[in-house]
Amino acid sequence: MIIKRNWYPWLAIYIALLFNAACKLAQPVFNMDLETKGGLVEISIVGIDRDTGEQAVKAIAEDFAYLDQHWRVGSGGDLDRVNNLLPSEKVIAAPPSLLPLLELSQRFATTSSGLFDPGTGGFLTLWGFNAPPTESHPPPSFRAIRGLLQAKPKIRDLDQDGIIWRSNNAAIRLDFSGLLHGYGIDLAIARLREFGLRNAAIKFGGGIRIIGTRDGQPWRIPIHRPSGGGIFAFIELAGDESVINLGNDERSFLYRKTRYHELIDPRTGYPVTHTKAVTVLYKNAVTADAAAHALFIAGPHEWFDIARAMEISYAMLVDNENTLHITPELQQRLKILGKLPHTKLIHQE
Repeated sequence: MIIKRNWYPWLAIYIALLFNAACKLAQPVFNMDLETKGGLVEISIVGIDRDTGEQAVKAIAEDFAYLDQHWRVGSGGDLDRVNNLLPSEKVIAAPPSLLPLLELSQRFATTSSGLFDPGTGGFLTLWGFNAPPTESHPPPSFRAIRGLLQAKPKIRDLDQDGIIWRSNNAAIRLDFSGLLHGYGIDLAIARLREFGLRNAAIKFGGGIRIIGTRDGQPWRIPIHRPSGGGIFAFIELAGDESVINLGNDERSFLYRKTRYHELIDPRTGYPVTHTKAVTVLYKNAVTADAAAHALFIAGPHEWFDIARAMEISYAMLVDNENTLHITPELQQRLKILGKLPHTKLIHQE
């Protein structure tokens, strides 16, 4: 893990770029970047001395190192050891480290009607997303996908009694990648609070969580166009809120002029094609992360019902025809810059 230090006594360059800050801050801003297996973690803390900031970031770095070692498929840690035992359908003494993720996964799988289910990790393995990235390789055969679909793996196939687990389905494979950005962000915020810090932002992947304010002003978070061609909207956050942006530009590979991404519908076994991007705002980042994945898979016809079932009020979805679907609550808070071409704003009651 690489730690990159930046210290700006007044207006932080990072804050200016990421949040489009236009005014000078009265308090110092401490910024630091962590390089992790899951990508760059960007930390900004308002009103803190350098020594305290470095101590806090050191603790966060240790948490992410643990996450990378034990909670990622292919890391050789606790998750891999459990996945190697699951096909035996025998009783497993599961590592306590995985219990929080398992409990969250079971809850989110239930509220999303199975659209977000970390027990279906076999599909990601089948498509090659848990192997070292390659630019081009053939997709899995229809027969292989059908075989896994017929096995119907799901997180509820795990019976749990404390740390004792038993798999009732040899096809289940755990993959928590749809939770790890949000979980890591929440973990980092918890660490900052242990140090008594009350005004900060943590960005990891497509997610960000803020606490407090940016020197008395809301944090201004950009929402990028699904195509990656600039910013089309802003949302202001204050207090304790998270935003997750999820797009079809996630991990992907190109084969014979077709690009396949990692957001796979567990009902079909294939990457989703009806959705380009999803944005979810919620109190904590891990719930927003799971909900964003579920809404992306649900698509333009089901997303609104799934959002309500997961108690998500602030959400929007851009479908493959560039139509913007948005909840009334988020529409009121979103500051759209001009208009999206070929896009219609849908206000669903």
